[in-house]
Amino acid sequence: MNLIGAGYTIHQNDFLLTLRPAWISPVTISIPHDTLPSEELEGLVPQRVHGVKGRDIRVWPIVRDIATIAPVNIVRGFLPRSLCDLNRSYDEAFELDMVGTYWERYHWTIRMFLMQAERAGYCPLLLDFHGFTRQPPYGEFDVILATRNRTSITGEIDHRLGASLRANGFRTFVPQTSPQIPGREDLWDADYTVDAVKELGFNAMQIEVAAWLRSADSIEAGRRLSRAFASFITEEFSLNLQIGKDVLCYRPWVISPRPIKV
Repeated sequence: MNLIGAGYTIHQNDFLLTLRPAWISPVTISIPHDTLPSEELEGLVPQRVHGVKGRDIRVWPIVRDIATIAPVNIVRGFLPRSLCDLNRSYDEAFELDMVGTYWERYHWTIRMFLMQAERAGYCPLLLDFHGFTRQPPYGEFDVILATRNRTSITGEIDHRLGASLRANGFRTFVPQTSPQIPGREDLWDADYTVDAVKELGFNAMQIEVAAWLRSADSIEAGRRLSRAFASFITEEFSLNLQIGKDVLCYRPWVISPRPIKV
């Protein structure tokens, strides 16, 4: 599916790729770590001294395929994680001050999409997509819905998403209000982006996708996951979709999982 032909507007500048559908969408998907390879900018910008620097490879194809079915906003950072971790606070994300401009633009764009959705009468939802390779000690999973033990969402939208993914055959971990292992945070719990969106009063989840679903050998399984997410988004937000060669539209109405602010 050609996303431009499906009604998307696409922009790329300042190491940032943004896609927006023809109409305001209640759902924004962010991708902070499927970036350019770090060697592309080697020697130009100081490397981060602390923290994880690896890339979440092949998260983008899963998100892109969601957008071919359900209208979502997409914000993808291209600046390598070894130079700027977009899922960390401003003070922790980079070494060189000038990089802060790119960090600020990434998070401003996410906020802009969510606030537009709220002004249109929606209860906005952020899905912050990541990848993981090491399984947690409490089970084997395909998808983890990280919500800081349900403090970054209101209502039951995380449980509904988990149930929908399981119904489509994906082993999905949905955290509860207390960690699986007492005294320890659940692994791959949500980080800065989800926390920042939570402070705005919007629902947010950090979506962790297992390595095998992002493998070049599992393209069809990754597409099934994309279809499962798109189906949930369509049903959850009562989207009346028509995606054709040159039209993408939906009914601007939603059953809100929390009261709309006035």
